[in-house]
Amino acid sequence: MLNKLDAYPQQIIESNEIPDYYHLMPHYSDDVWTSSEAMKYIVQLDSDLQAYLYAYYNPYIYLINQLNEQHFLFMSDSLKDCYLNYNDLTNAQKQLCKYDYYYFLNEESDMAYEVNEYSNNLLDKFHPTKDRLNNLLLRLIMGKDAVEALVTE
Repeated sequence: MLNKLDAYPQQIIESNEIPDYYHLMPHYSDDVWTSSEAMKYIVQLDSDLQAYLYAYYNPYIYLINQLNEQHFLFMSDSLKDCYLNYNDLTNAQKQLCKYDYYYFLNEESDMAYEVNEYSNNLLDKFHPTKDRLNNLLLRLIMGKDAVEALVTE
């Protein structure tokens, strides 16, 4: 057990904080496919970009949400004794509860980082607001209402 605990600073493991029972499972939105307006816009894009968007929202975000759900269920099961009778646990059991909790938080953080990286890569290829504002015809129609911060960079 001591080897497992070495993964986190000892002060965190030995702190008086208990795992957060109300920690919510992250869920990444894939609502783009439920909007007919978004679909009308997407079908007008280059086919490579359409494929990249589809790969992001359909298999990638869908699978990330599935992994998060499985991760959350596993965490809930792993920590159930920690939540139910935390004060009755020995110090070693409490430390193990904290280790498991922080392990799950770390895994969740790693997944969020990966989603952020993929999202930023997608925005490098496709930024709908910038793309529309850089359209000359749209800029003429919008005039002063165009958001300069999104156009210039």
